[in-house]
Amino acid sequence: MNIVRQRLRDFKLSGIYNSLDERINYAKEKNLSYLEVIELLLEDEANNRRDNSYKKRQGKSKLPYYKTIEEFDFAFQPSIDKRTINDCATCQFIKEKKNIVFIGEPGTGNYAK
Repeated sequence: MNIVRQRLRDFKLSGIYNSLDERINYAKEKNLSYLEVIELLLEDEANNRRDNSYKKRQGKSKLPYYKTIEEFDFAFQPSIDKRTINDCATCQFIKEKKNIVFIGEPGTGNYAK
């Protein structure tokens, strides 16, 4: 097992490295095939790389705060329609090739669709 771990480090597969023990136990518990285990490990690696990419871009952006829609207090700003904002968050407008413009002074909560 030490050789496997060293190879994962050599190949910079930290997503697999970090989840290996958990996935091995899960595979034994669920009697998964080798292919299913490999799929899970590769999914873990892809998720880890995506998360790291987000973190790098967030750091490079030099934005003073990191906020998510889930953290937004719609009760504090009742003029904002939660359904409209959640609809925007799905990014469906991109597939529909439409634009979204938020207008107003910072912090006013005005938006247009």
